[in-house]
Amino acid sequence: MSHPDLSHAPLLAVSHALHKSKLDHTDKVFNLTVLVHQSASGETVARSANLAVAEVQAASIRSALSQIVAASKALIAEHLASDRQIPWVDPPATPTEAESRFMVPLHL
Repeated sequence: MSHPDLSHAPLLAVSHALHKSKLDHTDKVFNLTVLVHQSASGETVARSANLAVAEVQAASIRSALSQIVAASKALIAEHLASDRQIPWVDPPATPTEAESRFMVPLHL
C-alpha cells in the first residue's frame, strides 16, 4: 500500500489558514429582523426591528424586503468603513398584530 506524498501539506495548511483569515476579516454576517405589514392603501411596508434604518414601502413583500436589505447593508457598510458603531436598536421593536417578522442574514 502506498502512502500519498504529504511533503506539500504544510504549505497547503498555511495557504488555507491565510485564506480563512482573509475570509474571517472581510465576510461579516449580521442578523436583521424585518417587520412587514400591508398599509391601508395596499402597499407593503417594511421596517427593521433591530437596526435604525428608514422604513420602506413597495408593491410586494419581496420588493420591500429587497429594499430594506439593500438599505441596511449600505448603512452597516458605511458605519464599518468609518469605524463608527452600527446603530442597532436594543431592545428590538416589537411587531404589531398586523406585522409579520422576517429574520434576514446580511452578508457583507
